Amino acid sequence: MNTIKKYANVIIFALVVILIAIIYFQNNKIKNLKNDNTIETNLNNALLDSVHHYYNSNNELVAEKLTLQTDLNNLKKINNDLYLKIQEINKKNEVIAAALIEANIIIEKLKHGGNTVIDTVNNSVIFSDSTKNLEYKLTVSNIQPIDTPTLFFNYLYLPNEQFIAFHWGEKKDGYPISFSVTNSNKYYSVSDINSYIIPEIQKPITKPSTWQKIVKIAKKTGQFIIVGATGVVIGAIFL
Repeated sequence: MNTIKKYANVIIFALVVILIAIIYFQNNKIKNLKNDNTIETNLNNALLDSVHHYYNSNNELVAEKLTLQTDLNNLKKINNDLYLKIQEINKKNEVIAAALIEANIIIEKLKHGGNTVIDTVNNSVIFSDSTKNLEYKLTVSNIQPIDTPTLFFNYLYLPNEQFIAFHWGEKKDGYPISFSVTNSNKYYSVSDINSYIIPEIQKPITKPSTWQKIVKIAKKTGQFIIVGATGVVIGAIFL
């Protein structure tokens, strides 16, 4: 009677362990499917996204667009130009994130308000100015009633500091990553951005919460616990 009861307890324990193992691996499978679905959703949203412009607290124009979170094989199909540039860099260093930016200098209206020098000897006028966003020096020659004046751009310089950054999105959207470009010079306008980042870069992985850290540790040790417990049960049954 005691032997039957002993074997019954062992069988029940074995069934409980097996049930726990099934639930554990099933939860892992569901989580992986959810993760794959999130990556796919973020990629599709990035493909449909366009450049958004807004001003930051420093009154600088910021251009922002969702990043393509995918592998290089998919990127080749989506944006071959960006793919080729990444492959070139990969020959020396492995790329984890990259961006291809299209920017233009747009000057709609420009009124001279700097220095004006009239050269009566050479019949010319020199206009020059140096500001935060623009430096130039222009020479107008042949200032005579009997000839057609000509204009020379001695130099035109537009200084600019460009700040780029990757950002996490909202939690409800699966933390999609976006890429932003900020130009210090108001004459620079970003018309398009195409950025890429390896799909392994995800907020729960790179910046886990305390609970996520606990779950991660449990996952690493849980498999050994389940396997070990199952082994003990099987051994007990045979004994």
